[in-house]
This record gives sequence, C-alpha cells and structure tokens, in this order.
Amino acid sequence: MSDTAEMRATLAELGALARGWLDGGGEALPPFGVAWLSDVLAAAMDEHRMPRPYLYPTEEGGVQAEWSIGLHLMVSARFDLSARSVFMHSLDLRADAVVEAEHVLDGMEDADAAETVATFVLARLFDAGQPPVLAA
Repeated sequence: MSDTAEMRATLAELGALARGWLDGGGEALPPFGVAWLSDVLAAAMDEHRMPRPYLYPTEEGGVQAEWSIGLHLMVSARFDLSARSVFMHSLDLRADAVVEAEHVLDGMEDADAAETVATFVLARLFDAGQPPVLAA
C-alpha cells in the first residue's frame, strides 16, 4: 500500500470514531472534513512529496498530523475540520527554535491548501538539515 493510501485509510479509521471515543468525551470527526483533509494531504504528499504524517484525532473533532526527525525536531499541524483551518508548529531542540503559523484554508482550492501545508512542513524538515523521506 502506498503512503498516500495508508494516510487515507488512517483518516477513514479516524472518521469512523463515534462521539465519546475518548473516555466518554471526544467529538466525532465531521465526514465532509475528513474527506477534505484526505484530499489536501494526498495532494501535499503526491504533488509536493511531503512525507506521510502520523495522524491523531483531537478531542474537539479535528486531526493532528505529526512529523519528526529523531528526538530533536517535531513538526505538527492541527486541523480544524469544521473551519477548514490549520495551526502549524515546529520545535527544533538543536537550534532552540520554534516556528508557528496559522492559516484559514477554507475557500482555497485543495491544491493551494496542500501547497500551504507542504511548504511549512518541508521548510522545517529541510531547515533541520534532513531532506524528507520520499515514498518509493
């Protein structure tokens, strides 16, 4: 299975979580938001060669995507699926640097939203001196 297919399968699993998935709390992910995010991340991975993220549901009904290099670099993107927005954060312990960005992706074409996310993620990975791992 390709990285893109694995990402889509993971998002589908997260999308199947019922309300209360987190010990009685935790909102269900909106189906339209899961489909939108799946398309945005697929475009970022396929068109910009962004590595596949680890994906986690958020208690508020969103998705957190994470990438890391060793123990010194963590890049995350927290997607609000209802608002179609993202808060991105990077922490580089070697450089003692934090970079944050917030974008409203609503109203953007999926390709433009994908470029926005991929640009942030890839810049942080390259800034850390590590090219992203490319899918075979």
